[in-house]
Amino acid sequence: MCDIRYFKMALSLYKTAVREYQAGQADEYTMNTVAYSLQQVVELVLKCHLEFVGVTVPSTHDISKLVRMCKNSGACITITEWIDDNTEKLTAWEAQTRYNMDFFVERDKAAKALKMIKEFLDINYMRNILRLNHRKINYSLFCQKIFNLNQMI
Repeated sequence: MCDIRYFKMALSLYKTAVREYQAGQADEYTMNTVAYSLQQVVELVLKCHLEFVGVTVPSTHDISKLVRMCKNSGACITITEWIDDNTEKLTAWEAQTRYNMDFFVERDKAAKALKMIKEFLDINYMRNILRLNHRKINYSLFCQKIFNLNQMI
């Protein structure tokens, strides 16, 4: 079953990325930290949705693979166009930002990712809850957990 801690961790990482970005330091290392955090946000949300529909979550950071798995498993998640178009970039941010000393994420790319991942979070935490009554799968417990989590924000 879905472990709500994935969502809590994803939201915490998103808030951390926003704080780091807004701190005013535009150096490459700060932007790499922002990018890594954002990759983790997307990864955790995808894995949580997979767990909820009973898919064994692989030990992977490959966003493309996780997106495909979500699409093929019937997971109740909306993959935004930006996420779908940037899976390879997000996957690269997981390792490259930590292990490649010559890899740097530009501030404008981090800003765009912050905006688009916020959209991804909003769609999947709010709009899906409103649409779930029209789904055949019973997501009521899941919706209640997400509703309670949103109340904490």
